[in-house]
Amino acid sequence: MKSIEESCQVYYDQCPILLHAGLRFQEVADAEVWHGDVSVFSVFDLSSGELLGYFYLDIYMRFASYLGF
Repeated sequence: MKSIEESCQVYYDQCPILLHAGLRFQEVADAEVWHGDVSVFSVFDLSSGELLGYFYLDIYMRFASYLGF
């Protein structure tokens, strides 16, 4: 599976501040998600190591989403 850096390279190119935001992302391997293409990452504060939350990465358009559901 791709790392978040590989998956989000286009976002980093558009918003370089993400690379220097003081955050560490760690992929959650067996997270329950709505589609197999979705990746989940724990987000930690780089300096304190505190868990800040979770980031769900779903970069593919789904038919139902396109219809507004």
